[in-house]
Amino acid sequence: MVIILRNKRIVDAWNKIEPGQGARERMLAKIREQENLSPAPLWPRVVGGVLATCMLAVMVVGTIWSWNRYDGNDPGVYGGVTPEVSGEPNLVVVPSVEPSVNPSLEPIPNVAPSVEPSAEPEVTKTLNEGLLSDIGSTFEEIKARRGRLASVFTASGGLYYTFENGYGSYFWGLEPEEVEWDGETWPLDENGNIILETAPLPKSQFQCRHGFFSTTDLFLGLSTPMLTSDVEHIYGISYVGSGFDYHEGSYNSTFKLGEKYITIYTDQKGFIAPNALVSITLSRV
Repeated sequence: MVIILRNKRIVDAWNKIEPGQGARERMLAKIREQENLSPAPLWPRVVGGVLATCMLAVMVVGTIWSWNRYDGNDPGVYGGVTPEVSGEPNLVVVPSVEPSVNPSLEPIPNVAPSVEPSAEPEVTKTLNEGLLSDIGSTFEEIKARRGRLASVFTASGGLYYTFENGYGSYFWGLEPEEVEWDGETWPLDENGNIILETAPLPKSQFQCRHGFFSTTDLFLGLSTPMLTSDVEHIYGISYVGSGFDYHEGSYNSTFKLGEKYITIYTDQKGFIAPNALVSITLSRV
């Protein structure tokens, strides 16, 4: 009975000793300090190392096995076996394109394709033989070549005739033996022009011995001024000489071709210009 009461007093005394908040915190800190200082058991480390070594070995063996099974032909097929696929495969065929390789590794210059310039047709420079043949022809011969009579006028002491398809004006003198004229004034219209229907016409046996034309009518292919020496060489006519015509107020250069004299009136001595006035005669007057 005495022992029981003593034990009860001890238990009651122990229950009455309850640590305060500060005491509990100090004890907890002490416990944690002891846990950090006490050595950790060794077996978890050993077991972890063994497991890591086993996993590494499995990975190495699996990699070697995979490469040994790969046949090298199709990156998606192992061991040369293509997995079976149910149904018709939907294949898309992509044509192979060979890359353009520049072996020299130099930049390729952007060179435009060469284009041959279109050559302008060369204009042959020659004399108008048809025009030259008119000088020395009769009125009816010229009319047959150049068409109907277009106009008649007087200038430089004679009658000049133009034709529908002619080059310039053709001259016949006013001598009674050359033209059908009685010496009286020929009929004129209200504007003072000779009336064609009643105009005096050259007699059939007389030739045209003079005419005025343009240089481009006679010198075919002439487009720019030329020296008299070039005209002589290119057109094959003989140069006679140059001078100044005070009556016309211009320079002139004279050439000869057979029985015909060709005189060209220009503004500059020694040059033959396009659209200059040309006089062609059977005799030098």
